[in-house]
Amino acid sequence: MMANKDAEGFLANFAGLTRHIIAVQIPDREGAMAPDTLADAARHLGMRVETSSGVEAALRSLTRLAYEIPPRILITGSLYLAGHVLAANGTLPK
Repeated sequence: MMANKDAEGFLANFAGLTRHIIAVQIPDREGAMAPDTLADAARHLGMRVETSSGVEAALRSLTRLAYEIPPRILITGSLYLAGHVLAANGTLPK
């Protein structure tokens, strides 16, 4: 999420819907919110949250969690982050 956005207001929309949040830095983007700041906003709402060094590391850390049913993964907060993930995955829109 970009630093000029209301993290708590955004995350409040997901209260009671998430099992786990992993906050990451948006790569190569000045003005991005620090993952620790985003995590603090989530904790203030009572959400289970951790930070990770990046998207790939966050996805790897999900494999350590023992969910009976595989979780849905939502990458949100910034179109810059979504674009980074699509580029890394080789699935940019045409």
